[in-house]
This record gives sequence, C-alpha cells and structure tokens, in this order.
Amino acid sequence: MAQLDTIAPLGAMEEFRKGGRVETEGNGSGKDVIFSWQNLDQLIGEPEEIGVPQKISLEALYRVPIREDIETPRILRVREIVQEAMDYLSNALNIDEEIERESVMNLFAESIFKLSFFIKVNKNLKDAICLIQTAVEKQIKNVYERDKILSLAKALALMKNNVLMDEETLDKCFDILEDAGFDLNAPLAGVKLAP
Repeated sequence: MAQLDTIAPLGAMEEFRKGGRVETEGNGSGKDVIFSWQNLDQLIGEPEEIGVPQKISLEALYRVPIREDIETPRILRVREIVQEAMDYLSNALNIDEEIERESVMNLFAESIFKLSFFIKVNKNLKDAICLIQTAVEKQIKNVYERDKILSLAKALALMKNNVLMDEETLDKCFDILEDAGFDLNAPLAGVKLAP
C-alpha cells in the first residue's frame, strides 16, 4: 500500500511540536515573527483580555458564602413549621382546661418533630432543633406549665428569625429553655461521666 503524502513533512511537524514555537514568513516586515507557545490550546484559544488588575479585599476573598439564596425553599419551610408550632403554643396558652391544653401540646410536639428533616440546613439550627426536641421528649410524662410554654415560644421565635443561626443565638435558646426548668441533659441520664 502506498502512503499518502501529507502537506507538511512529518519531520517538520515533529520539530514544530518539540520546538514550542511558531515561525511565520512573509509577514510584511521582511523578518520572521516568533510566537512562543506551550500547548495547542494556547495557539487556537481566544486571546486573554489585558486590563488593569483589580484589587480584592481580604474580607471578600475569605468570606464564606451564605447559602440562603440556594436554600430559600428549605428556609421558608422551616419558618412555616416553626410558625405552626408557635400557633399551637399560642392556642395552648389560651386554654384553661388541662386535658385540652395537653392535647394541643401533643400537636405541638408532632410539629416540632417535623423539623428533623431540616437538620442539615445549619449546624446551629440542628443543635437548636435537638434542644427543643429533647425538652419536649423529657416533658412527655409531665404537664406543661405556663412558664414552660412561654419559654418554648421564645426559643421558637429565635429559631424562626434566625434559621441560619450563629453560636450566640443557639446559646440564647439553650438559656431560655434551661431557665424554664427543662431537662436538656436527658439523653445523658444514667451515664456516669469520667472525671
């Protein structure tokens, strides 16, 4: 079989690849122009725009992006569930009969456990959800007093307004629930801690 001749001899093509440069003839100046290159993309790619370099502040460089715009549907759903739970608490505060109030508080507990689906939105929100669920779980055998219902409403109001909460807001939630007399260490009941 006969080989087909190519436009450029193979030796010249190999020299072109190894040389890392392109020489042009007949450019009108009577001299060869040499362009250095490192890969073929550099030869055929779009020329980079040359401009004045812009300064970036350190704050902008190291800022952690808030995912609120990405997580907006989930954040809105968390706020909706928290508002539902706060409505149950408000209804419970207006009921004088103890059995009826406890029935409303059971509905409140169900709404609080819906928040388990959203624990990945924010680490501090996860901890706040766990705090409230622990308080509710430990309270199952006891009747809710007015002070405890009010403290749950305060903690939930903090959660609703700060879904992407920080440590300080989490600490406030903890203090509100602890001051009301909720046992927030219930998961550690019966565990002996080493000194």
